[in-house]
Amino acid sequence: MRHGKIEIASLCMLLAISALASAVVPAAGETSMQPRATKTYTLYGNGTSPGNGWGFTASTITYPGPTLYANQGDTVTINLYSADSMTHSFVVDWNSNGVKDGADVNSTPFNSPTTATPFSFSADQVGTHQYFCGFHGAGLQKGPLIVNATGGGGGTTSDNTTLIIGGVIIVVAIVAVVAAVMMRRRPKPPMQPPAQP
Repeated sequence: MRHGKIEIASLCMLLAISALASAVVPAAGETSMQPRATKTYTLYGNGTSPGNGWGFTASTITYPGPTLYANQGDTVTINLYSADSMTHSFVVDWNSNGVKDGADVNSTPFNSPTTATPFSFSADQVGTHQYFCGFHGAGLQKGPLIVNATGGGGGTTSDNTTLIIGGVIIVVAIVAVVAAVMMRRRPKPPMQPPAQP
């Protein structure tokens, strides 16, 4: 009966460890442990000197414009206004060549100081990129866009926490199985003959 209890306890321990391991280690093909988000910004463009650049409000325009942040895979939505009523467009320079071309994403033209032109794109490329006006160029209107890596397969990362936890769980499971087998193989003490009256 003793061996049955050990086997049942070992089986329960292995099932618990397996359940924990499957909850911690991401499935194959899973790209991130972090949920994707939508980052929303409001930007005002001004191509007239002095005061040219970008700003979160019409009165805070700077050159270069404010830094925009996103995590890899986030959807970035920018509500675009023209502070000077001139026509502008918002360009993300993914290939860092300083010109609007096929590798970049760009908004439709906008020129209203009161009605927003929404523009959305996916922040897929990790790194520091430049945004600028497609009409006035980076010489008058630019700013930085920083896209951070999210880890878990969506780019390079130095976070090995999931691997370490998975490895520890596997080692604990192996030690538990070996201990159960060794306890089962332990020799039984010899039977003592009954005492003589």
